[in-house]
Amino acid sequence: MGWKIRRNGRRYYYVSTRVGNQVISRYEGDGLLGQMVAELERLARAKREEERWADRLMAEAFAADERQLADYHRSVELIFRASMENAGYHRHSRGEWRMGRPKKTELKTTAAAPVPAKDPRDFTHKEMVDIVHRAGKNDKTVLPELRKLLDSSWREIILDFAGDPATILSNRYRNRFVGSDGGLAMSHAMEARLEQLAKSLTPPDATPLEKLLVSRVVTCWMAVHEAEYLETNGLSQNTPRACEILMRRVERAHNRFLSSVKALATVRKLSAVPTTVSMSRTETVTVETV
Repeated sequence: MGWKIRRNGRRYYYVSTRVGNQVISRYEGDGLLGQMVAELERLARAKREEERWADRLMAEAFAADERQLADYHRSVELIFRASMENAGYHRHSRGEWRMGRPKKTELKTTAAAPVPAKDPRDFTHKEMVDIVHRAGKNDKTVLPELRKLLDSSWREIILDFAGDPATILSNRYRNRFVGSDGGLAMSHAMEARLEQLAKSLTPPDATPLEKLLVSRVVTCWMAVHEAEYLETNGLSQNTPRACEILMRRVERAHNRFLSSVKALATVRKLSAVPTTVSMSRTETVTVETV
């Protein structure tokens, strides 16, 4: 509340505090004592404002990475869904993927006239870029066009395009671990660890879709470790709001990682290849796809 001037002309300093739903004014002093309390209150307000700005800047800095990782994750997810539907699978709501039942007309024993096969539609470069852009924004209405695009001559280019952000994001997370004084040894060791993980998850006869999903798993695995690392180092240094931001990043990173592993395991059901991924410092996720 600040200073109040009473009828006697003297100034008295009051501090307002909230107790439940009520705001209560508490007398702190007058004269020199009141000035000291007022100065302490000013310094406390300045510190809180500085912390709020620091939290806001940290949240904005993380938001750019979050958007890029989320866009990459959604793009790969749409390609995965389109590929599964092209292969004849369907999924009800958020359940398991199942092979679609043949239509009744396909069960007839009478020989039907052969239908000439249609050539896949050829997309222009502008159409391809527009579809990929909409897919990156999680526009689910683009799925039919995306399925057709994956059957066209743009398939390999689309899969390579979707995989490019993985390298950028992994390098960014790795640099945060290494820091300015981490040295080349740690940087190369972490790079070798990522290559080893990708190699262990990629069989020799892996399809382009499997390679894309493996790339997403490795990227999300790195994102989990980066988020946990920042959370661990920030719990004793940052404000409660900053700690909350860091903990939510860890939770979102875990959700993306588990979603990526589940998609890879779904594809591996066709070949019955077990998938084992180290999730954190003390935990291992094993998905048996038999």
